[in-house]
Amino acid sequence: MAYSFTGFIGTLEPVQHICRQYIFARGIPLGQEIFLVPLTEELQEQMNDMPGSAALMDGFEFLTQPIESVLVSASAAGPVAYAEVSFWAGEGNEAGIIWQDGSRVRTIRFGRGVINAILKYLGCTATEGLDEFDTMGFGMRRFTDDWLKE
Repeated sequence: MAYSFTGFIGTLEPVQHICRQYIFARGIPLGQEIFLVPLTEELQEQMNDMPGSAALMDGFEFLTQPIESVLVSASAAGPVAYAEVSFWAGEGNEAGIIWQDGSRVRTIRFGRGVINAILKYLGCTATEGLDEFDTMGFGMRRFTDDWLKE
């Protein structure tokens, strides 16, 4: 089975910062004062249409310098993270970066549990018997665009 997610996860203020700048950005409340912005193809194109290099950041499939610049700026308002997860038949990759106060706090590459680590950093408390990933509903949606179908 396939699973693919790319997007931003943060507290309200940095997510609002992103959504005010881009018409294709949609903030989705996950609960526990944590929000998500799916990085759709349209949003990615819009964010990369700004001055600067759109070359990919080392070790990432979709993260570019223009996108990181937006997240650095947004992190002045609160913690925000970028995550990309891609799996097919149990094989795949997860990577992410957390920013706060305009700086990288943590980079997680080529591991498992990236979204769990991000959610923990943002203050998520897992429901008994579940991890943070499932507590926040990531297991209920298989692809990034699925977050926009409700």
